Amino acid sequence: MIMNRFLFSTLLLFLFCACDFSSKESTTIKNPPKTKRSEFNYPEYFNAFQDSLSNRKDLIEVASLSYTDNEGNAQQVKGFVDKSFVIVKLIHEQSFINGKIIKTSFYYNGIEKNFSQQEISVLKENKSYFSEKISCYNSKNKVIYSGARFSNDAIKLSSIKFKKVDFIIHDDIKAKEIINQKGDFQTNFQGFMEMLDRVYLLVGTEKYGSTLAFQEYSGILKSLKNRENQYKNKPLKIEFEILTEANGFTFQALTGIELVNSKK
Repeated sequence: MIMNRFLFSTLLLFLFCACDFSSKESTTIKNPPKTKRSEFNYPEYFNAFQDSLSNRKDLIEVASLSYTDNEGNAQQVKGFVDKSFVIVKLIHEQSFINGKIIKTSFYYNGIEKNFSQQEISVLKENKSYFSEKISCYNSKNKVIYSGARFSNDAIKLSSIKFKKVDFIIHDDIKAKEIINQKGDFQTNFQGFMEMLDRVYLLVGTEKYGSTLAFQEYSGILKSLKNRENQYKNKPLKIEFEILTEANGFTFQALTGIELVNSKK
C-alpha cells in the first residue's frame, strides 16, 4: 500500500513538471507546411512500438481518480511508468451518456511524446461507428504523420489500412491534469454522501467531481464533517486505491487525505 502511494505521488510530480501547454486538444491543422516527406511506413512502426510495450515486464500501472461531470459523462486516466518512474504511456478514457466512448493514448520517449492514438466508438441500436486516428511526433513535438481509418464494425477496423490525412494533434494536457488532480480536476472538498451502507467523500470542482469511500469519520474527515461550510471548496491532497468486491462492484477507497495550504 505505502509503495503504491509513493509510486503514484512520484508520477504526479513527474507529470506536473513535464506538462507542455503549447497546443490545443485534438486540433486538426488543415494546411500543414509543404515539406518533402519520405514514404516511411509510420503505421507499421507504430504497431511495432505497441508490441514492444506489451512485451515489457518492468512497467508499473497507476490510475487517476474517475471524474464525472454534471451530465453524468465520466473520464479517467491510466498511466504506465518504468522502474525509474519515467512515464511510458498515458490512456485517457472518456465515456459519454449518449454511448460515445473516446480513448486517447499517448506514448512517450522520455518526456517527449512519440505517438498518439485516438479510438472513438459510437454505439447505437441501429448503427454503430468506429474510428482510429494516429499521429507520430518528432523531437520538437511536431506532427510528422497522421493516419485514420473508419468502419461500422469494430472487429473489421483493425484490418483496414490507415489513410494519410492532414496533421492531427492529440493534446495530453487534460490527461496530465486528471492524473495530477490539477485545474478543473482539482480535488477540492465538496461534502459527504451516504449510499448503499457506505459513506463517500465528495471532491472536485464546479465542472468535475469524484467520490471516495471511507469507513469512519476520524482525523481530518471528522473536522470536515463538523465544519462542512467552512471547508467547502478547500483543496485536498487525496490518496486512494481501487477496490473490487466479490460481487464485482468496483469503487475508489480513500487511503490518505491532507488539507493543502492549511494553517495548523
